[in-house]
This record gives sequence, structure tokens and C-alpha cells, in this order.
Amino acid sequence: MYKANRIAGYFDYGGVLLVPVSLNGLRLYFMVDSGSAYCAINQKLLDKIVAEPTTEMRSVAPLGKEVIKTPTLLIENFVVGGLREKDFVVSIVDFPAGFQIDGLLGMDFMGKYRITIETDSQTLILREIPKKK
Repeated sequence: MYKANRIAGYFDYGGVLLVPVSLNGLRLYFMVDSGSAYCAINQKLLDKIVAEPTTEMRSVAPLGKEVIKTPTLLIENFVVGGLREKDFVVSIVDFPAGFQIDGLLGMDFMGKYRITIETDSQTLILREIPKKK
């Protein structure tokens, strides 16, 4: 049986779930975004995050705009609930004014798990995907 990681969050911005994420020990709140290929950090938070810039550029289409290239950061410890990724790369995105979120939790992280959102308890549940024999 695979353990479920339950991550309590809260709804905001008309109904999107925000959950706690730790980037190298800095606790932030990321919007759960199954439509985002990559996890992203708000550019306005760069001075608070201890991380190394990478040479990788990613193509993203933030909030329905045209595709743009974004710089990236290497996060030594990317933690969501009881799940940790070492040396995880996040995109750096300039979110629109009035959209005050710390970042996006995208499919490069969540795609490794079975995803459930419990709206009544404002909880993200991530379960390991069983390995095929």
C-alpha cells in the first residue's frame, strides 16, 4: 500500500488551492496548477531565496500570455508535505500585478504522483504511483 501525503492548504483567488512549499528552508505558498508544466517562483521573491541560478532557460506561457523564455533556479531542497526533491529546478516568472502568490506547483513535481484535491478539507493529496512490474 502506498502512503498518501496530505498537504493542508487554503483556497483563494476565487477558488484555487494554495499549499505550503519549502524552498531551501524558506516557507512559501504555491498555487496548485495542473495546467503548468513546471513549478515556478515569483520573481519578486528572488532576494529571499538562497539558490543558484542555472544556465537553463524554459519556454512557458504564463497565465494565457504568449510563450516566453524564463530563467531558472536550482533549489537544493524542494519540499511539499512529506515529499522532498533534491536539486530541483524551478522557473522564475513575473506574475501579473494583483496576483500575489509565491509560486506555482506544476506537473514537473506533481506528475510523479496520483493527485487528489479535497475541496471540503482544502487539502492536496499526493500518492506514489505504483511501479509497473
